[in-house]
Amino acid sequence: MKYKLIVDHYGKIEHAEVVVAPLTLFVGDNNSGKSYLLSLIWALNGGAYNLPLFEGLESLESPQLDQVWDRISTVFAGKEESVQIHSSELVPILNLLLARNKQKIIDSIFNFQGTPIGSLFLEPLEDIQMTISVLQRPDSAHGSIVMWRISPEQKKASLFAHQQDEAGTENSQLKKNVLRSVLQWLLKQKSMKTIYLPAARTGFVLAKDIINQVSRQTAYDLLPGEEAAGVQPFPKPILEFLNSLEKLSSNAEVDTKREQLVSWMESHMAQGSIRYTEVGAKEIQYVPEGAERGIPMRSSSAVITELAPLFLFLKYESFLGMLCYEEPETCLHPQLQLQMGRLLIRLVNRGIAVVATTHSDIILQHVNNMIKAYEYRDDEKFLSEAQIDQDDCLNIRDVAVYQFTNQGEVSVVEELKAGKDGFPVPTFSNALMDILDRTTMIQEYK
Repeated sequence: MKYKLIVDHYGKIEHAEVVVAPLTLFVGDNNSGKSYLLSLIWALNGGAYNLPLFEGLESLESPQLDQVWDRISTVFAGKEESVQIHSSELVPILNLLLARNKQKIIDSIFNFQGTPIGSLFLEPLEDIQMTISVLQRPDSAHGSIVMWRISPEQKKASLFAHQQDEAGTENSQLKKNVLRSVLQWLLKQKSMKTIYLPAARTGFVLAKDIINQVSRQTAYDLLPGEEAAGVQPFPKPILEFLNSLEKLSSNAEVDTKREQLVSWMESHMAQGSIRYTEVGAKEIQYVPEGAERGIPMRSSSAVITELAPLFLFLKYESFLGMLCYEEPETCLHPQLQLQMGRLLIRLVNRGIAVVATTHSDIILQHVNNMIKAYEYRDDEKFLSEAQIDQDDCLNIRDVAVYQFTNQGEVSVVEELKAGKDGFPVPTFSNALMDILDRTTMIQEYK
């Protein structure tokens, strides 16, 4: 379901209304809340399954929820073969949960109690229909299997819900599992993973083994009843980033288009390949073009260590659906920032959504250029002269840009509207004009 996320008094952010597009860019001042909002989007898109969004769902006092569950339970009881639920019936339930658990959600994201949050809710921008039916599988260890289809897209998804007994239609755990999965699907609409790529990736890549080792040992040394606060020194997105890196396997299956994208990155950005070794400590290695042996990350350049996590997730994560990417331009020369802009667009055109914070005017200008190039995507002469492919062109309907501006103790978030030359970013253009004015003054001073 497409929706607008509306938040007030969140950290420094006074007010924000954001619609996540296939490519969403957050630009603007430092320390203005870009990463805060990025983390929240990551969480709502299933970035951490144990975030407390659905805490208290089974006991939520809501006539809307009771009505929805009464209809769904008829399917589990065998009274109906299927039931149709509209997203308009579910959004009020989601908003009740957001209002009830918003502070717990934010505390969980940051592993810190103290980040303020005012209002938090969703405004639906479309109404979709969900058809829920149950297949009884007595031989399945999972119990009942709930399957639904979504109209008009005809997408399919599966939900495994454990039913403890024959009278399981009234079972509170079943109710919680089914409703939670339906609401989660409403937010995500596909069973794909959302990965957060934090800033300071080099540090985490180089220290991940030590961090994981210390965390495991600390958890092992805890006495019964002791709190594990010391095991979680980072915000939840970073912890999940480290956990996800650790779980990657070279046996993962990725589609051909993803493999082609990795090959493109190897030739255009890394001049070599980045891989996981499955021997011993599962080390990340960089293999330069023409080399027979790989070298460890600690002996690689900063550009390699910064790009390594993205390489690995594209190469070894089978169910990648969204990237929440902090400052993808970090450590990149302007020419490589241009290639990063191409990469982000190619990810989007291959069905991987990207929400990114950036201070790179080069990336944004490339996005603007490729929006214009979309008009000529079928013109082979144009593509040849511009030295781009159809995969480089970007539909403006797939892009949203939001500017964050500090205004004293608070920051404001404004959606930038595209003009004939693309998306203007005042914070970028103002800085460039300032340095040009100073250059002119100094050169012409007598």
